[in-house]
Amino acid sequence: MEFEASVATKSGHRATCDVESATGIEVKHNLVLELIVAEEFCPNKNPSLVTPTGAARVLRMQFGLVVTERAGMGISWDEEMPPVYEDVPPSPPGYGSSDRNDGAWGGAIMEDYHGPEL
Repeated sequence: MEFEASVATKSGHRATCDVESATGIEVKHNLVLELIVAEEFCPNKNPSLVTPTGAARVLRMQFGLVVTERAGMGISWDEEMPPVYEDVPPSPPGYGSSDRNDGAWGGAIMEDYHGPEL
C-alpha cells in the first residue's frame, strides 16, 4: 500500500521543534494513522448485494517525526560564487611525462604485469 499526503500550514504560524529540557518539558511529534478494516460478504461477486458481517479491526500505527526549523537559502552568494568564464583556462592541464628531467613530471610510470596469469 502506498499513499501520498501533504500538510498545509499557515505561513504566519511557526511549528515548535522537538525539544527536551532539564525541567521536564518535552515536545515530540508523531504521525498517527488509524485504518479500519471491515469484512463484508458479497454473494456471487455482485457488488450491489454487499452485506457487512460485523467483523472489523482497527489498525493503529505511530511514526515519530522530527520537526525542525525551515532551512535557510543555503550558502550566501557573497561567500561562494560560481566560476566565471574568465577564470577558466583555455585548455585542460597537462598530465606530465615519466621523464624526471621534464618540468611537468607527474611520476606516472607504466610497468609490465609480472604476477600469475589472469
